[in-house]
Amino acid sequence: MPGDGAGKRLVALKFTKDAVRRVSEMTYDNAEDYLVRMQEAATFHDPTEGRKEGIRQFIDEKSYEPGLSAYDLSRKS
Repeated sequence: MPGDGAGKRLVALKFTKDAVRRVSEMTYDNAEDYLVRMQEAATFHDPTEGRKEGIRQFIDEKSYEPGLSAYDLSRKS
């Protein structure tokens, strides 16, 4: 769907697409291990620390709702 990636972090989008494509043919245990490694890699490769900022806005400010919108880049601390 065009426009679905608007406002999303490119690293998260790339890793999510890769994960969806690959885990469908894995066993549950292999898929779980793969997803943990992908999450670690995505965190390492994201220079904007988007995960940390999204969690801060969700927990501390209560201004971000995961799955419903992207976190506000202008409010980064």
